[in-house]
Amino acid sequence: LVEFACQDDSELSKAAEQRGWETLRLTRATYDLRTKSAIEQVINLLNDKIHQGYIIVLWGSIPCTPWTRWHDLNAHKYGEEYKRRFVRQRAENLLMVKNYLAVARVVQTCPVHYLAYEWPAHCRGWDSPTVKSMLEEVQLLPVRVDGCAVGVQTPDGIPIYKPWTIRTTSPGLID
Repeated sequence: LVEFACQDDSELSKAAEQRGWETLRLTRATYDLRTKSAIEQVINLLNDKIHQGYIIVLWGSIPCTPWTRWHDLNAHKYGEEYKRRFVRQRAENLLMVKNYLAVARVVQTCPVHYLAYEWPAHCRGWDSPTVKSMLEEVQLLPVRVDGCAVGVQTPDGIPIYKPWTIRTTSPGLID
């Protein structure tokens, strides 16, 4: 499992490791996924794994923060400087989407592979032409999931609704 832009303590990687999977967390602390050099390192590593016969699952977890509806409210409230900052964040985010695509193209050379990309269901990033183009090129199909259905909960154990969309090539998720 290769998690693209996940948190250091990713629950997905933890669950995969509990099932005996080898994981690679591409976190902000390990790779700056906005840079060409980091993407080249990841691609070289994945090419080695592919040649060794690994099954590769690439899971995109790029931050959705620049695409929340709160930015529109805050831009109105805080003005042009705030708006410039979140436009810059969106540009960086889209660069990471393009870099996810570059890695996905390599993963697609693996005889057995699966791709996935997740964001909140109502994230405005889904409407970006860059994101739409990436999804179309790698043919990711939508799956709608609610957090409470997959064990997402507060520290007190209360289920959290959190609607997600996962776009994937995995038949197991699509079905």
